Amino acid sequence: MDIEGEYDHYNLIKEIGMYVRNDTGMPVDKYNHACDELRYGVNYFTKTYLV
Repeated sequence: MDIEGEYDHYNLIKEIGMYVRNDTGMPVDKYNHACDELRYGVNYFTKTYLV
């Protein structure tokens, strides 16, 4: 299984540095695709194994 790809850990580290919110507090969706993948993975793990 190849987990490297468009949203691999290198992109996550880069995106964390570019993650911003607009004036109303909403995240800017342009640079958060890898951050979304991380959030979905954490939510899945939590719901599947901890709750």
